[in-house]
Amino acid sequence: MDDKKVMRVENIRVLIDAGAHLEAPDPHNGTPLCLTASNGLPEVVAVLVEAGALLVPPFVKGTALFPLLCAAEGGYGAVAEYLLDRIDVESIIRGQGADGAIANANAYASASADAGCLTLLGVSAMLGYTGLAQRILDTGYDVNRRPPRANIFLPRWTLLRIGADRGRIELVRLFLRHGAKSCTEKPRNRDRDHGAEDVGFCAFDKGQPLARAVEQGHAAIVRILLEAGAPPNIPINRAGTTILQVAAEKKQQPQPGAETDIAQLLLDYGATPTPAVARAALSAGNIALVRQLAARGITLVEACSDHQDNRNTSTTSTTLLKAAASGGPAALDLLHDEYGMRPDPTVPGHAAPLEIIIRRGDVGTAGYCLSTAEHGFSAVLARNALHLLAVAIDALSGEKLVRMLEVLVAALSSWFSSQSQSHTNKQVDMEYQLALTHALHAAIPRFRLEAIYLLLKQGADVDWRGAQGMNAWDVACSIENREILEMLLEHALTKLGGNLAIFRRYILPIEERAREAGQRAAVKEISYFYYRRK
Repeated sequence: MDDKKVMRVENIRVLIDAGAHLEAPDPHNGTPLCLTASNGLPEVVAVLVEAGALLVPPFVKGTALFPLLCAAEGGYGAVAEYLLDRIDVESIIRGQGADGAIANANAYASASADAGCLTLLGVSAMLGYTGLAQRILDTGYDVNRRPPRANIFLPRWTLLRIGADRGRIELVRLFLRHGAKSCTEKPRNRDRDHGAEDVGFCAFDKGQPLARAVEQGHAAIVRILLEAGAPPNIPINRAGTTILQVAAEKKQQPQPGAETDIAQLLLDYGATPTPAVARAALSAGNIALVRQLAARGITLVEACSDHQDNRNTSTTSTTLLKAAASGGPAALDLLHDEYGMRPDPTVPGHAAPLEIIIRRGDVGTAGYCLSTAEHGFSAVLARNALHLLAVAIDALSGEKLVRMLEVLVAALSSWFSSQSQSHTNKQVDMEYQLALTHALHAAIPRFRLEAIYLLLKQGADVDWRGAQGMNAWDVACSIENREILEMLLEHALTKLGGNLAIFRRYILPIEERAREAGQRAAVKEISYFYYRRK
């Protein structure tokens, strides 16, 4: 163990030796062992167990806070196995429990239910203990009952849904053989624990095992559930989202060696294609599914015409372009090849696709759009240069920001250069420099050091004053960041040819303004920089 873990264990031992109560409950009736198990701390779990902490604590208010379940829900298999090895599993299966504490305590189950077995079944579904689940189910337990859960704020799921969510193929088959319902009903009002729904989708609970398998990309389990009769068309939320739409949104492309992809599976078993599915497939870049839906009569124009009541061609094309921007180059190519659509700077809202790409940090797609557009994206970039550069600086950081700015600045430079035929070179240079300077003013207060360096290198003007009468020096002095000030000072000295006398005269007004504003750290850094070079 490292020093931190050793110190933690020693502190726990000191508290236990001082008489700390091992079963002291927290506000949600969890014991210290529950807390450490849910956080995956094997060294602390071992200390508490050795000190006599209860592995199967009493139930309070119908809530089963098993340390074993806490570890399983957190995905800490090693901790769960450690606890399972020390629990009298056979006693629990026989219904005797530990000192009778666990029997008949689950508010969801019938009076004869053994919550301990339900807990073991839940743990089996989470961690894939097929043998343990088989032993319990062979005693006649109802596989459709919901096991307890460690966190009272989490919904209670059926065993089948847990297995489908975790990708436990053998357990899913086992649960179905024992009568698990592939389409579960939502719990009645009186069956809800602490007001929680069975799932996080309001009143819609039917089809959830299938929805979870689709969401997690478990194609084999999707097929098993569909073969067992799970309906593929039941909405999973109040907005009417279908399971096929979930598959489209998850970018479920055919996997190498796979029989088919998940969306194709759902279609083969009767899932109804809708315009929303086509729109989701385009946004996900699932071009194969888009083409397949088009063959079934669901076109992209129809898919986006019904979205937010788009009644005119302009709004429909904007929606299509935004969806394609999310889908990447392949989706943009599809729009151009099939519908002849490209972002048009004369249409309101057509700058939005590039903004989506920039915020996502997709440098490749941004470069693709700027390099392939005949006039669209380049003109949009020029018209909205200040906004798009600010979007990149606001949304990105580090290497991704630098790469995105390089793409944007290169496109901006190219566009301004193309205008030199109708403008003087001096006008073009001024417009280009102004755009870079606006971006510099946005980058400084956000501490984007890489962006500041790039913009200075490209020609941003540190002395230009914006709408508030502040230049880059004023902005940098106001935040009093040493690295940024040093970067600006180094840039100014280099620009002045390294002449310290001229540099001193140049920075004196800057230093004086900072002193008048009470920016002592900035004044100190400016003076220190000069005398260090001197």
